Amino acid sequence: MERHGKIVTVNAKKEVILSAGTVGSPRILLLSGVGPKAHLESLGIPVVADLPVGENLQDHIDVGHEYYTNLSLGYTADDLGTVRSQLKYILLGTGPLTSTGLLEGLGFFRTQWQRDNNSDIQLQMIWTLFGESKEFDAAERFNINAESWKCMEEAQQGRLGFTTLVTLLHPTSRGTIQLRSKDPKEHPIIDPKYLDNADRDVDVLYEGIKIARKFASTNAFKRYDAKPVVYAVSHCRDLPYDSEEYWKCKIRSQIATTYHPTGTCKMGAADDPTAVVDPELRYEVSCGLLPHCIAFRVRGIRGLRVADASIMPDVPAGNTNAPTIMVGEKAADLILGVNSVKDIPLPADMDEPETIPDAV
Repeated sequence: MERHGKIVTVNAKKEVILSAGTVGSPRILLLSGVGPKAHLESLGIPVVADLPVGENLQDHIDVGHEYYTNLSLGYTADDLGTVRSQLKYILLGTGPLTSTGLLEGLGFFRTQWQRDNNSDIQLQMIWTLFGESKEFDAAERFNINAESWKCMEEAQQGRLGFTTLVTLLHPTSRGTIQLRSKDPKEHPIIDPKYLDNADRDVDVLYEGIKIARKFASTNAFKRYDAKPVVYAVSHCRDLPYDSEEYWKCKIRSQIATTYHPTGTCKMGAADDPTAVVDPELRYEVSCGLLPHCIAFRVRGIRGLRVADASIMPDVPAGNTNAPTIMVGEKAADLILGVNSVKDIPLPADMDEPETIPDAV
């Protein structure tokens, strides 16, 4: 590796645990010769293990449904970065920086497309209009195309309001992480392939928008004289507002990431051809039935594990921060052979967890 401008070789005495994230972990594996054979050979990288590294990229995507109000709900996005706001927080413990960072409420809902009892739509309530901000560059942060962003700005600048983000929790589309070249300094190619399975994902998001629209008729919304912000990019303008065709056109035009990428080094069973990481407890002559033989190993590579959000087979139906922390904690417990949750009482109807073998 390169450190302070010098090439340094670092050797591991026991194992290497890779925790570079959903983009970084597959990138490092691919550069090391672990990945799809055809992709590696096309770049002249010697193949160490032919595994589907970089595939199965999943992310939560959302579309905004905005409302004007005649009453201020507190602050705008630009208020967060002012000196006045910072001094209020430091000296008095008050002001916009005491908020949850724009996000004031969450709701989980199940549409007709979800076959089990789990949610497939998340509503996130944001107390601002992204297009009204001069400092918060949502277009760049959420990769919104120029025409869509211009329409948002024209409709929202100088106006008070709030946004409901309609978030797709179980996307059926799958993206990829690939290398541009074998140069480790080059950024990888991130192709999320949002709405690649467009009909199903768009249908679910449309149902989510209908749920969000129902809030406008509640007394709580009427109290703020909430009225929907109406705008559309050029190819949606001729469609009747509030029609199914209008909303599906808006979804296809203004979809954005919530930065919850997962799945590019998928954990799966030994016979799963889409898996990169092994979840099994196995007996090996070299180590016996010991905790450090358990899980998170890259298939076919001795002494290499991955422990981050990239191992999740499917993106969780909610925010990914806590589940990612859980992956790291669980990996540490398994490798060290400890049970750090043994003293946490279980609900009466929950079975005792499987005992981790003691280290020898």
